[in-house]
Amino acid sequence: MQAILSMDVITLLPLVMLDYARKAHLAVMNGYSTRYEPLQALLLTATAGEAAVNFMLEPLLGTTDWQAIERWGQERKWTRLSKELGLTPKLEKTEKPLRGFLATLEARHHVVHFQRGKNVQRMESPPFPVASGMPMSEMRVVGPPAAAEDVLRPENAVTYYPSLEKLLRAVLPAYRKREDGLGLYFELALDGKVTEQQDIAP
Repeated sequence: MQAILSMDVITLLPLVMLDYARKAHLAVMNGYSTRYEPLQALLLTATAGEAAVNFMLEPLLGTTDWQAIERWGQERKWTRLSKELGLTPKLEKTEKPLRGFLATLEARHHVVHFQRGKNVQRMESPPFPVASGMPMSEMRVVGPPAAAEDVLRPENAVTYYPSLEKLLRAVLPAYRKREDGLGLYFELALDGKVTEQQDIAP
């Protein structure tokens, strides 16, 4: 006699993405000389945040409700998640920790939805004798930085992943009351203990 065992499993990709964002943050903390590291940290954090809120929120809603809000922005999804979980106090866009993560999403907006008019920088040289020619190598940016460049500065780049981590850690205690096993996996991801090879049953 032979038997076939079948089961549905949920991919851990959202948690792996969260771990990637954590590793990108560590790279930023170690110092960098190009735009690659802060850009990677910013984009991975924003993307992992959306994957995480979708992962947690969808099963709490009926199919009809989820289809209606699937295309909502992250602000509305996170506040809806806090409502569904009965979070006290509930998440508010003007209060930490959601406010901090929304600032990360705004930074992502400057990069992904690039606007030329917000990314023009004025450069000036020090005084120089006209006869000697223009000292291009000595040109310096004056005035406000370009929006897309400003978000990649070290002092800004180090804030992106922590903003998501603080948000998740605020939500997870209530989430674990609904989905203890999955909530534990989120905590493991935040602690760097999730691997790409893992799958979990619903």
